Amino acid sequence: MGPQHEAARLVVRQHKRWWRGRFESLAAAAGLSEPERAADELLVLFEGASARVVVEQNTEPVRTAQRMAADLLDRAAS
Repeated sequence: MGPQHEAARLVVRQHKRWWRGRFESLAAAAGLSEPERAADELLVLFEGASARVVVEQNTEPVRTAQRMAADLLDRAAS
C-alpha cells in the first residue's frame, strides 16, 4: 500500500490499539499477573478469527478462538 493509503492505515492502527487496550483492561480487571501479555495474545486470536470469518464465510473460527482464549486465560490465572 502506498502513501495514498496512510489515512486508512491510521484508522486500522487506532482500531487495533483500541481492541488491545480493551483486552488489557479486562485482563487487569480479572487479576491476571501479566495483562499486557494476555492482551497481545488475545488480540492475535481476535485478529486471526476475524480474518478467517471473512475469508471462510462462517463463524467456526470464532468458536475456536473462544476455546483458545479460555485456555489462555486459565493458564494466565494459575
